[in-house]
Amino acid sequence: MYRIEIESVRDTVYTHITAPDFYQNPRFAGLIVPRGGRWTVDVQLAQGIGNNYKGEIELEAVGLPRGVTMTAPRFPRGATRMPVEFRADADAEPQAALIELLARPVDKGTKLESGSRQGFALTNRAGEMPWHFVFLNRYALAVTEAAPFDIELEKPAIALAQNGELMLHAKVTRRLDFSGAVEIQPDWLPPGVSKEGMLTIPPEKDQADFRVQANDKAPPGAYRIAMNASTTGGYASSGVGRVRVSSEFVELRVEQPYLTIELQRGSVERGKQAELTGMVRQLRPFEGKATVKLGQLPRGVQMVEPAPEITAADRTVVFRIAAEASVLAGLYQGVTCEVTIREAGQVVRQKTGTGVLRVDEAKRSEAGQ
Repeated sequence: MYRIEIESVRDTVYTHITAPDFYQNPRFAGLIVPRGGRWTVDVQLAQGIGNNYKGEIELEAVGLPRGVTMTAPRFPRGATRMPVEFRADADAEPQAALIELLARPVDKGTKLESGSRQGFALTNRAGEMPWHFVFLNRYALAVTEAAPFDIELEKPAIALAQNGELMLHAKVTRRLDFSGAVEIQPDWLPPGVSKEGMLTIPPEKDQADFRVQANDKAPPGAYRIAMNASTTGGYASSGVGRVRVSSEFVELRVEQPYLTIELQRGSVERGKQAELTGMVRQLRPFEGKATVKLGQLPRGVQMVEPAPEITAADRTVVFRIAAEASVLAGLYQGVTCEVTIREAGQVVRQKTGTGVLRVDEAKRSEAGQ
């Protein structure tokens, strides 16, 4: 015997916490906040069956212990993953609580149901295959003793250009006689922005630069990011035996590149030199001079130094190249340019353009014919 019950679909959006390397990693998905410190996690939105709500969303935290606050950016239309920061006051008591993170529509006149849905896989057999899945409707949050260090992320003075890279400056403040190494990395970046691997600040240093890169599809805009930091030792995957903190949010701006360069099709004979011309299109003004180098040249072909320099007023750039006598003749695609600009005391690099270079056999002189 059975029966079927039918009910109307409801607009529903659920929340869950993700990790940058794999989904159930408690090192990144756990809510462990040190007294007087912060911890940042990635909160993701998942639509319920039949959901039609596509508008902006704000997060509401229900059940936070006394002395703990949440800072969550608004989810723009279409966004499903954002960084959320939890902070514990210096006088907050060590404690634990079960909390909910609920998705609320920015338009208060819209009805939207929400809930917390967190899944964990128990990998208790060979091959790391999940044997059981556990689904929870609350998040466990703990306030721990104060961390022996803080991490500060300096707000970038300039924007990250599409197809470019930018250095983020982080500083560690040690206390309580802490002298250990600290691992740092931002665990959330805007779409189209990638990062280098985890960076370790050794015991004898208290600051480091961390590189991020944007591809040509990174959406321009202003984003809030944080730098997460962890002590070393213990278990790297689970985080057991480690202390973790986050910096405050800082603004990272993504903008269009300063310029683009379209390389004109060129050629060079084996054993000789030639010129390549690039057409410069200025998109954003910059001060001083920019250095331009060629990249992805075929093996046996080099750019003749010094690299050309251009200003914001230039419309062309000319490169001198030299081909070895042994270079293989043929048509080579994918020659690129790397532009280096110094702004606000920082070196900014961006890649642009793709060109075609033809390597020809050396022409025989009339005397040799």
